[in-house]
Order: sequence, then structure tokens, then C-alpha cells
Amino acid sequence: MVKFDLISDIHLDFWVEYSGNLTKMNRQLDAFIQLLLPASPSSTLVIAGDLGHFNKQNAMMLTRLKEHYPHIVIAAGNHDYYLVSKSIKNKYKKNSFHRWAEMKRLLDPMPDVHILDGSSIVIDGIRFGGCGMWYDFQYGLQVLKADEARIYDHWKTISNDSALIEGRLRFYYFDGSEYFGHIHNKIWCFGHVHSRMDTPAMAAGLLMLRSRWVKKEALEKESSRAQFITIRVLDRYTIQ
Repeated sequence: MVKFDLISDIHLDFWVEYSGNLTKMNRQLDAFIQLLLPASPSSTLVIAGDLGHFNKQNAMMLTRLKEHYPHIVIAAGNHDYYLVSKSIKNKYKKNSFHRWAEMKRLLDPMPDVHILDGSSIVIDGIRFGGCGMWYDFQYGLQVLKADEARIYDHWKTISNDSALIEGRLRFYYFDGSEYFGHIHNKIWCFGHVHSRMDTPAMAAGLLMLRSRWVKKEALEKESSRAQFITIRVLDRYTIQ
């Protein structure tokens, strides 16, 4: 029997202000990590997207989490491609994929921290496979038979992400329909929706943090979702 912990949509800089004051940021990070950790962490942590908007701060958080988890498995979320300021857009030459490539380089020296980008890894006899699955336009191309340039232009007009994700989108696409008949005793983990989608029997609870933990600007960004920002706190799953 193998257990792993799951979290998603951390949006770290909404909780811990990213600044040049490393002493303050380290202190806030330590407190934040303690809020996330269960009493007895399992051997593997799965992060199903949306670490935060600043790569170095994300790496600092993962360094701390690695002190508690022998293995960390990560898939990208849409916020992991966000370029949230003019200076950051210039730093990555207005290409969100440059930012994600840097995130991979920062994590590469960390042992047993695995980024799944259309790939898989076997841990304790269990295969974890993953990818970020945003906006490669396959539905429009394959089903609607639409022109890619037309779909891209339409996406730019309707998606909030389009203001913060730069560069021509070429995300990994995975059609898992042929495997649906073989999902017995399998677990599909995902984030992005900011609410539970599993069964009550699997529920481990949500931690609702008071709004005083959140900068006013961050709360305004998420105000369409709720008066409080919720984060999933390390749900525990078991594979027989």
C-alpha cells in the first residue's frame, strides 16, 4: 500500500510577499510551510500545478518541502507560465516558456524532485505520469477543424491568461480516452479548479486561511472566486 500527499494552486506569492528582504521572506516561508504540512508527511508529495509567479521564491519553498518529502512530483499550471510585470516580461523576452525552462533548471540540482512534462516516473513501484494541459488548441484543430491562427487570435480576446502568458502556445496535449477502461485502482490528480472534485470518503479537508494573511492586491485578484482564498492542504491518497 503506497500513500502520497497532494496539493495544488499554491500561488505562493499571494501568501508570502516576494521582496528583496530575504530575512523577512524566509521567516514568512517557514511559517507558511508549517501551515501546509500534515502531522506525518508521506514519502511523496504531488504538486498539481500553480506554484507561484516567481521562480526563485518557488525554489525556496520547494527546498523547504524537500526537507519533509523524499520525493516531490510537479506538473505545471497556467500560473507557472505567467509573466506578471513589465520587468519580468523583459527578463524572459516575452516568452513564458523561457520562465518555465528556468524553473526546471533551478530544480534540476534537487535530488528526487521530478517535473512531469508529458513524462512519467516510478516511485516506490508506482508510476506517476503528468503534464500541464493548457491551450494547445487540439479541440479547435481536430474537432472544429479551425485554423490555428484564428483560434489563437480568438484565445487572445477571451482568456484572462492571454494577458500574462506570452509566446505562441505549444503545450503538451494528452488524450487519455483510450485508457478510460483501465483506470481501476488509479488516481487522477489535477488542480486549477480551486475546489474539490473527489469523493467525500477521500476528503481530508481544506484549510481556510484568514484574509489577513493575504495582501489586499492579491485578494482583489482572486475576488471573483471567494472572499477568502482557499488552498488545498496536503490531501492523503492511498494506492492499494
